[in-house]
Amino acid sequence: MCYENKQLVILFEQSFTNEDEQLSSDEEEKVDHISQRSLESDTEQELSDNEEQEAIPTSNQPFYTGKDGVTIWSSQPSRSTAKSENISLKPGVKPVARNAKTEMECWKHFISDNMLEQILCHTNALIKQRQLAVSKKSCDSFMKETTIDELLALFGLMYLAGLNRSNRQNLNDLWRTDGTGVEIFRNTMSVQRFHFLHSRLRFDDAETRRKRKTVDNLAPIRSIFEEFVTNCDNAYAPSKYLTIDEKLEAFRGRCPFRQHIPKKPAKYGIKINEAFDIVDRLVQPISNSYRNVTFDNWFTSIPLMTHLQQNHKLTATGSLRKDKREIPTSFVTARRKEVYSSQFAFQNDMTLVSYVPKKSKVILVLSSLHHKPSIDPASGDKQKPEIVTFYDSTKNCVDTVDQICAAYDVSRASKRWPMTVFYAVMNIAAVNSEIIFRENNKFTSNRRDFIRKLGLTMLEGYLHMRKDMKLPTNLRKRIHEQIGETMSYPTTSKTLRKRCKDCPNSKDKKTRHYSSSEVLTGLLGLRQEEVACLACLVCGDDVSGIHYGALTCESCKWFFKSTVQLDKQDNYNCKQSRLNCEITVYSRSWCKRCRYNKCLSMGMRPQLVTKKENIETIENLAGPSIRPITNFWPEKKSREFTNDCST
Repeated sequence: MCYENKQLVILFEQSFTNEDEQLSSDEEEKVDHISQRSLESDTEQELSDNEEQEAIPTSNQPFYTGKDGVTIWSSQPSRSTAKSENISLKPGVKPVARNAKTEMECWKHFISDNMLEQILCHTNALIKQRQLAVSKKSCDSFMKETTIDELLALFGLMYLAGLNRSNRQNLNDLWRTDGTGVEIFRNTMSVQRFHFLHSRLRFDDAETRRKRKTVDNLAPIRSIFEEFVTNCDNAYAPSKYLTIDEKLEAFRGRCPFRQHIPKKPAKYGIKINEAFDIVDRLVQPISNSYRNVTFDNWFTSIPLMTHLQQNHKLTATGSLRKDKREIPTSFVTARRKEVYSSQFAFQNDMTLVSYVPKKSKVILVLSSLHHKPSIDPASGDKQKPEIVTFYDSTKNCVDTVDQICAAYDVSRASKRWPMTVFYAVMNIAAVNSEIIFRENNKFTSNRRDFIRKLGLTMLEGYLHMRKDMKLPTNLRKRIHEQIGETMSYPTTSKTLRKRCKDCPNSKDKKTRHYSSSEVLTGLLGLRQEEVACLACLVCGDDVSGIHYGALTCESCKWFFKSTVQLDKQDNYNCKQSRLNCEITVYSRSWCKRCRYNKCLSMGMRPQLVTKKENIETIENLAGPSIRPITNFWPEKKSREFTNDCST
């Protein structure tokens, strides 16, 4: 019989299905998080050693006495069967979360709107302080206050980075435009904005923090953490068999309660557990529900099991350290015991077993759930007691959650330990929300698909706002494609007077006639979209029209005009003295001499630089490649084209 939580088993299997690459650790910042994970756990400690013990006869003894000389154990069970009680609360989704059908609705049952409002309030308070400290106008674009939609977009990008195993990758690599970056990151926000918001996240009031820290080490994130725990309790009722274990969140920065556990994968981090008092607090939500709790030898003690049974109506199973004074001396030694042999001791409400898995090793397991000296037939020649097989099948649930979270971890390099706790909250929220999503929709989803849809859903609100911002056209076009909309381009009526595109902006002349690009459609016989694809003959930029006898861009047009009008061509010198510099969009302003020479070679005529230009002169001097204007205005064939801006 398998006693593990089936939902966790399914999530764990899918997290590592079709994954060819192992999780790798990023060592870019040695003082920050360690992302290394493994399948081991410090719950699997050796429960005995090779120390010499005095041989004590163990057969045919009706009673055993503990090392304290007070605790009495019986060699025979005091009752033949265990109590059978039905759990008081049926496992599954609680009524408050049963109507959550989408990924976002399930996630918000764990990270609620109230939590987001708290984070928004305290984050904006810090941003305001930063704005007052920095007076540079260039920083205004990414140092403005944030909103709920932008905060969700930040969390969505963190989930998507974890999905792509890029949570530890350098931010500049994620925002690259050379094809190696991730486009959704560039569409959502700039790299400067992401880094700024991530570094300014706060979870409490900074003004009262110092006072609260005198009595609470977790003060910087206490309110968020406590509300998250309450939301988990309100959304889901756990199964009959539960596990309590320590969870080490990897962290190597400065923290007053950081611990070092060599047998944990991260070794250094924030350990979230305690023994008797914390177990008593953790079981409050399931008190009097007749469930069973499994924990390792760091927690297990006879007084704790008695307390859980009498005050909370809970049974417990756990491995036991040999130094406990209530254990009989004969149970902690392997001398004169056969391999795969077991020894049982009973009290009224609990059972102790000593099992020898190999020579000179003894395993001690204590249980208030089992009351018979039963051997599990499925263990074969190893003859494991049912208590031991039950403990083995339920002890690793916390480690399983650790591995599921590590598969798509959202944590980033940070020297602030509250961020480490918040990363853990986000990881567990994703696991819990997927369980709710599966049970409410009655089908098994793929974990990668769930996190991908959750992350993209978080981006939608902010992308709808961002599409109307003043951004480059190509960026707004990609944002529209991301949210599934068609970008509309502004259209202007030709009957309206507008600024002439062929005249200097300083003159600000208005006209009802066509612009140069529109004239080109008549001159060259091309469609409007074909004209838009033409390249400047000088530098390769977008063509704006025929200027002084050649197809050029606005930049080369004004360069040529100013050079001729001010008679500066003789003052230009080649930078390399070779008169063959390459002229491109990026290098056209580097060597003016070579640029001017190329303008001449491409057909630009200095004699056309006059105060008043007309298209007839351009047509006569540009050469036979320019077609005459025919049928440009089919309805008025006799009309002669003019570009007189005064009309």
